Amino acid sequence: MKQILVLGAGKSSPYLISYLLDQAEQNDWYVTVADMDLELAKSRLGGSARGSAIRFDINDSEMRSSHIQKSDVVVNMLAPRFQHLVALTCVRMGKHMVSVSYEDIRMRDLARDA
Repeated sequence: MKQILVLGAGKSSPYLISYLLDQAEQNDWYVTVADMDLELAKSRLGGSARGSAIRFDINDSEMRSSHIQKSDVVVNMLAPRFQHLVALTCVRMGKHMVSVSYEDIRMRDLARDA
């Protein structure tokens, strides 16, 4: 089963999370929604058995590394200021990452390593 970690449960995430959960059974995915607000993350799951919610603090490096390490794909829905931090952790862990933020110069610097 592929583990998908969605970082951020804010206003931009409900449609993506819903889509991933709708497709989870046929694609053998498990979706973890991670946000500082655990109740918000839980609310995005819609009761799906193919997903769970966790409280997530992007600034906690051990927590960030642990959850990214367990994932096959990380979807970064966090604010643009966290894009580089998530990308750098994914590169170090050899994990795939998709981001909704525009690319910045620091991201281009990681392209070769990624």
